[in-house]
Amino acid sequence: MKILLVMPGRGQIICDNPKGFRSLLPPSPLLEVAGMTSREEHEVRIWDELAQGQISAETLDWAEIVGISGLSTSHFGALRVAELARSRNKKVIGGGMHVTGLYQEKGGTRTLAECYDAIVVGRLTSHLWSQLLWDAEDNRLSRVYQADHSDSWEFVVPRHDLVDFKHYYFPA
Repeated sequence: MKILLVMPGRGQIICDNPKGFRSLLPPSPLLEVAGMTSREEHEVRIWDELAQGQISAETLDWAEIVGISGLSTSHFGALRVAELARSRNKKVIGGGMHVTGLYQEKGGTRTLAECYDAIVVGRLTSHLWSQLLWDAEDNRLSRVYQADHSDSWEFVVPRHDLVDFKHYYFPA
């Protein structure tokens, strides 16, 4: 399965990444999620809108699953990416601090959970991520995934091999 992990930019700002501009660091949450993903079963790519500019429909076409993570400051960008991905018939998974904090709040006419095919609330574990991917492959995604309190903390090796070094001052 092809998985595209996206760190959205702020929806109000269009950054075409002018020549010479680089972000400080790559998005570590996406690198950790990629580290939890089986290399034998899945192909993963990362798109950081703050470093690479707004994602295009053509980039989304590569993926079967689009995972979106971000802070509240990138909320509008996350909704834009989710809407574009869903219009391309991609399964869209939302997560991150904003989703965790506000997934039950009403945002206009829809809850935040309704903007995605599934959301991850709280911390993501390897076990939870594997379950979500199995469910996605079987077309039986639950609306909300949340780690069980019995899931222990784990160390995940981030996938720095997925980072395009030219976009960052400190890539690793």
